[in-house]
Amino acid sequence: MEFIITRVSTDAGVFGEGFAYTTGIGGSAILSLIDDYCGKMLVGQDPRQVERLWSFLYGQLHRSGTGGINTLALGAIDIALWDISAKSYDVPLHRLLGARRDSIPTYGSGIDLFLDCDALLNQVERFLTQGHNAVKVKIGRDTPEEDHDRIAAVKKLIGPARRLFVDANQRWNVAECMSRLQKL
Repeated sequence: MEFIITRVSTDAGVFGEGFAYTTGIGGSAILSLIDDYCGKMLVGQDPRQVERLWSFLYGQLHRSGTGGINTLALGAIDIALWDISAKSYDVPLHRLLGARRDSIPTYGSGIDLFLDCDALLNQVERFLTQGHNAVKVKIGRDTPEEDHDRIAAVKKLIGPARRLFVDANQRWNVAECMSRLQKL
């Protein structure tokens, strides 16, 4: 994995940090987009105008595509600009974005696709012990039956009062996804 940390500084000395990550390739291209292209377009702009700057940068970047490294570079900058805005207004970011909660629900998740069923259940048990009331499990084993058996075991462990999420990590096309989910 590659982690790209972006720091945007203002002329008033306020800085914001954002990030992006890749699964191992493209990090240098993202850095180049941020440093050599997007960063220059931000000079002289009010960083607190996050939505306007996002739209402007998106408009510039979409000429070469609307996904991939463009989106990752834009995301890192967007996070940094929101960080600057919150610091500039001296409020926590969640308040700036309109949050009204004192807590949020969480779920336990891990890289568990290749764990056997016993190891998966041990992992889920740790999530429950940590206080999570929901879990996310990877699906996409070689056969639908393997996924079904793993999901059934997790459902039995967590019981009906807890939520279960599944994640196939882009392993399937739409047709295979629909077929597999119907079997779960």
